[in-house]
Amino acid sequence: MDLKGEIRVLKERENEFGQKMEQWQKREEWFVMKMNCMNRKITEMEDGMTVKMEEWKNKEELNALEMEEVEAQNVELRVKLEEVEAQNVELRVKMEEVEAKNVNLRGRNKAMKENIELANLKVKWLIALVVILVGLWIVYFGGKGWLKKKMLALP
Repeated sequence: MDLKGEIRVLKERENEFGQKMEQWQKREEWFVMKMNCMNRKITEMEDGMTVKMEEWKNKEELNALEMEEVEAQNVELRVKLEEVEAQNVELRVKMEEVEAKNVNLRGRNKAMKENIELANLKVKWLIALVVILVGLWIVYFGGKGWLKKKMLALP
């Protein structure tokens, strides 16, 4: 039994070793498959990150272009604003001139009103004086009929 037992034990060990080798090969295949799968996922993730990085770069470039356009528009708007401010200053100067003319015209208008009132007063005094003189004339020349006829003939 020595030799046969040892051969049997060796065969059993060989069978066990073969089974373990098969298990290890299956585990190795599974591990290789998992590694390949993970490598594919990592590659896909890297590709996705590369695509995203390119998209971000493109977005940054677009943002830079848009920023340049906005800055150009901003410069144009600043120029227009300066033009409008210059026009505003011109309009303020013209407005001050118009206000000065308006004050001058108000002064003239007031003086003209005073002159008109004075002239009206003079006319009233002249009319009153004429009426008094006519009255005195009538009283003085009352006996003479020609003045009475003239005065009565007036409308």
